[in-house]
Amino acid sequence: MGKLVKRSQRRAYYGVPAAESGTTTYTRMTKFTSLSKSKNPKTYSRQYVDEDAAIEDVVGYAESISYAFDEEMGNTVHADIANIADEEQLGEDAVREIIVVFLDQEGETSGSKRAVKRSYAVIPNGEGDKVEAQIKFGWEVDAYPVNEIAESVAAVSESDTNVLVDEYYEKYDILLEGRDPEEFRRHVAVQAQIELGFERFLDEKNYQAIVTHFGDLGALKQLPGLAIQRLMQKGYGFGAEGDWKTAAMVRIMKIMTEGMKDAKGTSMLEDYTYNFVPGKEGILQAHMLEICPSIADGPISIKVNPLSMGDREDPARLVFTSKEGKGIATSLIDLGDRFRLIINTVDCKKNEKPMPKLPVATNFWTPEPDLATGAEAWILCGGAHHTAFSYDITAEQMGDWAAMMGIEAVYIDKDTTIRNLKNELRWNELAFRK
Repeated sequence: MGKLVKRSQRRAYYGVPAAESGTTTYTRMTKFTSLSKSKNPKTYSRQYVDEDAAIEDVVGYAESISYAFDEEMGNTVHADIANIADEEQLGEDAVREIIVVFLDQEGETSGSKRAVKRSYAVIPNGEGDKVEAQIKFGWEVDAYPVNEIAESVAAVSESDTNVLVDEYYEKYDILLEGRDPEEFRRHVAVQAQIELGFERFLDEKNYQAIVTHFGDLGALKQLPGLAIQRLMQKGYGFGAEGDWKTAAMVRIMKIMTEGMKDAKGTSMLEDYTYNFVPGKEGILQAHMLEICPSIADGPISIKVNPLSMGDREDPARLVFTSKEGKGIATSLIDLGDRFRLIINTVDCKKNEKPMPKLPVATNFWTPEPDLATGAEAWILCGGAHHTAFSYDITAEQMGDWAAMMGIEAVYIDKDTTIRNLKNELRWNELAFRK
């Protein structure tokens, strides 16, 4: 029996051009979930009157590669393809060379492998699950060059900025921690200008949620921190590092709780670190900067601290601890052919000790039914490290939303066992199969 050739024995290297030097760097194409080649032959067909059958000849090829990938931060290939789409590049600007190396075939010289180089026009067809999300949920998920939004920030006047800074200083505690007061205020003013600029951009374009990425800040002077926190409190959805699904879910949950009496708050959160001490198990929730102050308990302070990610000046942010009580953490994930909403009931608690060296807002919770089971269940379901969290919505209400959208909902709560959960996921695979 002959040996099959593995797909992994074909390596594709994408030519990433450097605008400044004019050189091309060939980088391996990784994290692609689909990478299939079609020759697309052009044929010439005809039937002569004195012959019984038609004749067809191949007169040319229009080779193409269909692709899909999980976008990875820092991946130059992904960034170049995304840039071609975002900038709507045309003609030669969208042509890239790809070298395919055949690891199972010897080359012409000793120790080398056969390789083929072709030029391809990069033709984006869609943004994958964003298109499916628009079909399924009615969401419009658009991308803008960051500097287009930065222009809206730069257009905010100094007088408008100062008015908002004054509001900050009246509303929040100011923690200078040895910093010069004037320099501190200047850092805070940058966030005020970002808040006003972002909000005006969102209002003008009629968007209700936004994402940012510390690796793509363009002309922005700081990673948006205090600005995003304030926008979330006003009802906008937010997702960090380009996480548009979390941004959309935060917005949905903000809508569901709008006008609710004695609401305790809704925010994006992220698993930061874990406490495995017996009897004190839990997960510290935080983020670099962007936690909504609607979930705060007690005083809210402004701090300015260095942030290595983003390569910008020290950003201002709101710092606080969060309320106690029951809540739900949700994660909307894309399974390729469908969506799944994971809903985990959590018990929010007070931090055991102050954490003065952690200059961000925090929440601490223990997932039901316990940390070990809850964490394993979350992983089995495919849950992300970003969550859309709320004190004010029940798991059943989020399940109702999932049912209205026609998507799978998986609950992790006090009744969850790993054995039953695994069976439930198997059943759902059949029930929600397209």
